[in-house]
Amino acid sequence: MKKRNTTIIALGAVLFSLLSCNIDERLNDSISEKDPKAETLSTASQSLAYTYTLLEGPGSPWSIWTLNEDSSDEEAKPTRGSDWYDGGKWQQMHLHTWTSSNPQVVNSYNDINKGIAYATQVLGFSNATKQEKAEATFLQTYFLWLLTDHFGQTILREPKEVSSVPSIYWTRSEAIDKEITMLEAVINDLPAYSPSSAFKASKNAGYALLAKLYLNKAVYKATDADGKPQVVTPAMFQSADMDKVIEYTDKAMAGTSFTNIAGNNAGQNYFQNFAPDNGEKSTEIIFSKQNTNSIGSAMFQFSFMTTHYKQIPDGYNGPVTTTDLYNKFISKDPNDPRLSTSLSYLTTNSGIKAGLLLGQQYDYNGVALKTRTGAPLIFTTDFDLSSSNEAQGIRVIKYLPDFSAVGKVNSNANNDFIFLSLSDCLLMKAEAYARKGNFTTANTLVGNLRTARGAASITVSSLQDILDERARELYWQGHRRTDQIRFGTFLQPCQGRSTTSDRHVMVFPIPVAALTAAPTMHQNPGY
Repeated sequence: MKKRNTTIIALGAVLFSLLSCNIDERLNDSISEKDPKAETLSTASQSLAYTYTLLEGPGSPWSIWTLNEDSSDEEAKPTRGSDWYDGGKWQQMHLHTWTSSNPQVVNSYNDINKGIAYATQVLGFSNATKQEKAEATFLQTYFLWLLTDHFGQTILREPKEVSSVPSIYWTRSEAIDKEITMLEAVINDLPAYSPSSAFKASKNAGYALLAKLYLNKAVYKATDADGKPQVVTPAMFQSADMDKVIEYTDKAMAGTSFTNIAGNNAGQNYFQNFAPDNGEKSTEIIFSKQNTNSIGSAMFQFSFMTTHYKQIPDGYNGPVTTTDLYNKFISKDPNDPRLSTSLSYLTTNSGIKAGLLLGQQYDYNGVALKTRTGAPLIFTTDFDLSSSNEAQGIRVIKYLPDFSAVGKVNSNANNDFIFLSLSDCLLMKAEAYARKGNFTTANTLVGNLRTARGAASITVSSLQDILDERARELYWQGHRRTDQIRFGTFLQPCQGRSTTSDRHVMVFPIPVAALTAAPTMHQNPGY
């Protein structure tokens, strides 16, 4: 990867320091006395507030997001000369050839387990209020679900447990039941939802997460005795679980509405959900990681990592999306605003568009940009994972850059990262109806979404139609790997990966350090 400047390097060092932890913490141990942060967390409220900050891991482009997007049919990081090779770790992600030592795998595992550890610590305070315990349980469940979804095996400590090895071990199949039970037990103790405080756990957020757990339950139940994941089939999804998805998404969406700002067109309203002031203006966000200009966040990296060196932001010229995603738009509605929208905010400050960037690129004066060699900067649909030039590949602008002045990007971006949203819930509900065989209702729900987005109507008559609409609506938001596994398409070839993968890659390997410290765990099959 090409670094922008020493400021970025310093920021990365601070972030690494924040998220790094010893082996005990990786195993959900009681918080290590060596962790200087532990000395300042003397109350339940302090520990809870700190646990919320640990959403920075899954809410950034370098941790769980990378595992979900790079491994899917939606994103790749081609090597360009000497840039974006980094020991082959990015290529491994897209080719499904990662190992237990891949830095993205290791860092993501650590990020998840640190979140579990601190959420569990909150539950150990005897004077914690019911609401504080409910919020901590929501966060604990969310991090536990990430562990189940990505790594299969789960180990967990009881609050205040001090034994050298965590006492709780769950298989992939066991964990999903436990997580549902934990969250359902505290749902009534969570506070009421408000769009302006979607960065706090609420009843709506709890219902949205429960819906996601029930929707994916069949995936985790489809596991061999040795822990190797099976390819889930439509017949494995239980009607009763889909009923829960429908019930909980209805409750999760109560009080939300499609963002509709006066004077905006449909595309402007859609991308407002990812703007620097999305936390203040979006009415669709159900749960998010709050970020501000005064608190460092990695949100600016979403635009920096994809834009070309000569664009604004003057980025790292890395990740691209695939024709697999691009063609889903073109085949249904090439004028879908979610594909590409001109925003005056971006035009004035940069010249880029929101959505997928393809073709000749321009600056904010309308001047055609060139590559570093003087050729026209024309982004193309083709790329080579191991050797691309600096203009190959479709780029993506989803979370908008946070400009502090024309051409100047704020590296502490204000955009809140979205974990759970109205549109995700609406599509989960549509999927649940489709899995129950009711495509009439599924078609209506998808139609409602597309109308709000200003996209042409389509007919939903298969599960593939639901998956494709999730791609068009939720691209670049970190959902794709989980969605593809649930729909049975994750192992299939895509642009940049020509072979069919073995099913063992539907979970990632356990890092060696964690295995060494926890005799109850074993390496996932195939690694």
